[in-house]
Parts: sequence; structure tokens; C-alpha cells
Amino acid sequence: MRAIAVVNQKGGVGKTTTAVNLGHALALQGSRVMLVDLDPQAHLTACLGLHQAADAGVDRVLLHGEAMAELAVSARENLVVLPAGSALAEFADQPGGTERAFILSDAIERQPPNVDFLLFDCPPSSSMLAINAVIASNDALIPVAGDYLSLTGLARLMLTLQRLQPMLRRPLHKAMFLSRFVARRRLAQEVYGKLL
Repeated sequence: MRAIAVVNQKGGVGKTTTAVNLGHALALQGSRVMLVDLDPQAHLTACLGLHQAADAGVDRVLLHGEAMAELAVSARENLVVLPAGSALAEFADQPGGTERAFILSDAIERQPPNVDFLLFDCPPSSSMLAINAVIASNDALIPVAGDYLSLTGLARLMLTLQRLQPMLRRPLHKAMFLSRFVARRRLAQEVYGKLL
């Protein structure tokens, strides 16, 4: 199983859109995929029309140790979704030390879902939710919009990932890509140049 955190501390760069489309593409190719909505705003859950399932989800995994597979909802062939859940913000707001950073990873190790890919749609922050996703992942997929604020968000994220490095249980592969890139805009070209 490959776990991928779609992450950036900047909002509006395309994290949810990336997670949804990548999940669908992998499912269409025959891979078994679980999308996990780790953003308390629950946009991934809403994008897939799962409002009725929004009461229970990854919040129960993080707060009560329930199994991911038991809470996942089928979205299409080969694609299941673990909604955010109504209490997800409670987890993000709880005090605690570094042991809380491993709750998701430990839950996956205890009861691994029967999928080929886990895709985590992360919140636009360096909250404990995003940290849990990064620690549980093999890869960090980082969308960057072609604007200045996205670059500053990327710089902050890279510092966060560097700070987390000693806590990681496996190597974390990082890949960045430009989202919302308009080639004729000078600023977009500058952002592109800085990413190279």
C-alpha cells in the first residue's frame, strides 16, 4: 500500500481537486483507492456528495481508534472515501505532545485498509491533522499555484517537513507541481523558475 499526503500550508492551491482527480484516475486504472478527508472543512467529502456520511469518518479513527475500513463509504468501483466526520476539528484542537502525531500511522499499521493507495487530503495548515498525514505517508504531493503566496506557503511547508524528518518512520518522497498555471502571466513564470 502506498500512502500519499496531498499537502500545502497555503489554501486554494488545489489539494482537494488533486486528491479527488488522482483518486479517480487510479481507480479507473484498476487500483483500489481510499480517499481520506483530513480537512475539517470537509470539502473532499462534499465534492463527492457524501454529506449524509459526514457524521462519522476519520474523526473516529483519530479520536476513538476505530478501523478506517469500517467507516469508509463506497464512491465508485475501486474507490472508497473516509469522510472528515463532524468531530474532526476537535482532534485538531486537542492539546498534546508528539505522541499524537502517530495516531493515524498507528491506526493504519494496526488495521490496514485493503487498498493499493491511501490519499490524504490535508488541511491548509501545519496542524496535527497534516502532521499525522505526513508521518503516515510514503509521499508528499505538493500543489503550488502560480502566485507569490503559494511560494511562501511552500517555503513554510518545507520547513515543517524538515522539522518532522526525525519523526518519520520511512523516507518521505516529495513532489511539487504547478496548479492554476497561466503561462502568459509573468508572476507564474517567476514561480515556475523558482521551483526549478
